[in-house]
Amino acid sequence: MLDMNHSDSYGVAEDVTSSATRIDENRLLSQHQILVKRVVNQLRNHATTHCSIEDMQQIGLIGLLEAGRRYGNIDDPNFPAFAVCRIRGSILDELRRLDWRSRKTRQEAHELNDVTRDLTKRLRRAPTEQEIIKALGTTQQDYHTRLNATMAAEMQS
Repeated sequence: MLDMNHSDSYGVAEDVTSSATRIDENRLLSQHQILVKRVVNQLRNHATTHCSIEDMQQIGLIGLLEAGRRYGNIDDPNFPAFAVCRIRGSILDELRRLDWRSRKTRQEAHELNDVTRDLTKRLRRAPTEQEIIKALGTTQQDYHTRLNATMAAEMQS
């Protein structure tokens, strides 16, 4: 028969407690606060009345703290790259949470804005409705649905 000695341990308890090292949160914030400012600056055009730039900074700081707690070694040269992903993700998650539109509706509205901007640059004038519809490869009804979703989002903010 298999003899199981209960004193044998896999070391799971020791690994869990040793990997949960405490970090100096004040030092983390003072050293890496610039990462939050950089990410917020990149996402500044997403700010609305429901989520201001200051709100985005606060969310980013919380994301930085969570990144430090998860990563552990804030002095590791790879930590800033990890933290930027966590900070950006925290802010985008909150922006999505505050937006009433579905992911598909948001993507379609972004696509409409991108196509309109690209056509404006290329044509050096505001594109007509028909030019936008043709560039999107869609119907007039779909175009108006996207346009309404874009305007509704702007009205919300």
